[in-house]
Amino acid sequence: MRDVDAVLCDLDGVLRWFDGDRQRWIERHYELPVLATAFAPERMVPAVLGQITAAQWLTSIAAALGGHPAAVRATEEFAAVEFWMDEQVWDPAELRAGLRGDCGVFAVTENTHGET
Repeated sequence: MRDVDAVLCDLDGVLRWFDGDRQRWIERHYELPVLATAFAPERMVPAVLGQITAAQWLTSIAAALGGHPAAVRATEEFAAVEFWMDEQVWDPAELRAGLRGDCGVFAVTENTHGET
């Protein structure tokens, strides 16, 4: 095996997984397209480029869903959906064991900046 300086892993959909059943339940319950709205380029791109905070991203989702109380609640519930780390993928000791020499193990992702 070749020496490497670092191992990089993406975060969402590789290491971190969200409860998709809960996300779909929120959409059905509120009858709102929360996921498509949240991840539409006009909202997601500024968020992942760090041009807006997570709180601003969530506010923009609720506004795009109509801004009414149900849209706000749906957005709040979407933001609170639980997630978990895939321990089989994310085990720095296991990753390093297969490599010669010392190297860093990093998770990288695009994401919002600031607190929600």
